[in-house]
Amino acid sequence: MSDLKGLSAGIRALVSDDNFRNGSQPAVEYEPYVVELGLGRKVSLDPLRAILEEGRNRHSTKWSDLDGWLAPRVHATLRLTRREAADRRLWAYLNVAAFPDHVRWRWLDPDEQDRAVPIDRFLGDDSTNQLGRLWWGAELTRNGADYNRTRKAFSSSQFARSWQVLDVMHHRPAALAIIDFLDQYNEGKGATDSQGARMARALNAALRTLALDAVAENPEPDAEAFREWVREPIDETKMMDELPKGPEEKEPISDGAIAAVREHLEALAQAIGLVSQRPQAPAQEEGTRRAGGPGSELYRGLSLAAHTGTTQCPPSGASHRSDRREPCNPAPVTPGRRMSCRGEERDDHRFQSPERLR
Repeated sequence: MSDLKGLSAGIRALVSDDNFRNGSQPAVEYEPYVVELGLGRKVSLDPLRAILEEGRNRHSTKWSDLDGWLAPRVHATLRLTRREAADRRLWAYLNVAAFPDHVRWRWLDPDEQDRAVPIDRFLGDDSTNQLGRLWWGAELTRNGADYNRTRKAFSSSQFARSWQVLDVMHHRPAALAIIDFLDQYNEGKGATDSQGARMARALNAALRTLALDAVAENPEPDAEAFREWVREPIDETKMMDELPKGPEEKEPISDGAIAAVREHLEALAQAIGLVSQRPQAPAQEEGTRRAGGPGSELYRGLSLAAHTGTTQCPPSGASHRSDRREPCNPAPVTPGRRMSCRGEERDDHRFQSPERLR
């Protein structure tokens, strides 16, 4: 049995060797870089190993099917809190020391065997390193114990590239609404990769003027449910043919909260001219339109935002937080950065505060 540990930052020098990343050198001498993580318990890697092997046997040709199958099961066999999972040292250990063969198998091009796997698949952030992106993707898209949306999210390769990197995915109702929107677009056929990428750019720009916390409250994950889930025994054999169950939170995200954000996604899609074959929902009566909801003027200028990365200010009184917000000035979203749910530019997609990482 092997247990979870971490690797210090010095391991990067060894992983930089192309021979390790293309498989010519199967392993590196990582032992001098091993660190204890201080988890207070042993985390066996045997269930995770069984899941990775089964995934390889079941889905060896279509990567989206593999990722959709693996993500819930990686999360369910690697029982971590958000705070623990925010430690990049453990992902370095998993990708470099414990399962480098899996990383290479997933990312090596069979037609270019001499070309090394990019280093970020071993040591990148939570949206790029192989096992971390699966775990965090599941954590951000589950609703309590339910992983169904996780499977749907990873059915598109565009999810990790366009959506998982965005801060908005840490807003729980928004993350679930986004997956529903993408899955049900085009009369239930699902949004195309190009449509999904365009929506991601537009929403990232729209967060300059849209305060999602005012649309739907973003509750913290249930810490007690997490602690109970972490202590439960793991039987990976029960996960092979059925979706596992995540932490049984007392109050998962409500359908009403998800629907509230979904309204804004529909309005945004219409504002940027996103083409869909699905009939538009009947317009609301004038008297029932909420400030900032579909039919309001909050989305004025978003067609411009989708193409140029800029936003126009909402009209006076249209902001959900007009009583607390500084005067708005149109400004470009800096390339390589993104907007948080509170309208702030950020470099890192993951919230760093202890409260967010519990």
